[in-house]
Amino acid sequence: MELVREFLDKMEISEEDALQALLAAFSPLQASALRQNWMKNISFGNSAPSTADIWRKFEEANFKCSLCGSQYRITLDHADDNPRNHSYENLVVLCFECNRARSTKATRDKGHQLRIYRAVIDHYHEFGTFPTNGEILRRAGVEQIGGSTYMIKWLKDRLVKID
Repeated sequence: MELVREFLDKMEISEEDALQALLAAFSPLQASALRQNWMKNISFGNSAPSTADIWRKFEEANFKCSLCGSQYRITLDHADDNPRNHSYENLVVLCFECNRARSTKATRDKGHQLRIYRAVIDHYHEFGTFPTNGEILRRAGVEQIGGSTYMIKWLKDRLVKID
């Protein structure tokens, strides 16, 4: 929790904002919203399980990913990779990253944003300077900065402003 406290302090995030972000990240998505998305999407056969079945799946999994145990951004996936097979037995609770890792759009670097953040903070603590993108890549062990470019700019603005 020390890393979280430091983050909130350095980034000047209020307790209220932090709690709202945590609730948004860890509260399960609304079963009715997932059902509506699947019903509107032809790749899901314009069909979906009932909201009661969706919620029961989340409850049975204790609102945790069945692969890694994370509670962060949980959703449902199809065990047999057939997005039209909504049978109860075929539905599995996964977090966003495990779901993505199973898909054809798999992420290269699991935990990408967190790894980049930790690389920035570790470097900053060790050297007292903001790392270059090359240093971030090496320290984080990721292939690319990708979608974290603006997060890095935001971190630099916040960290350098403090000094």
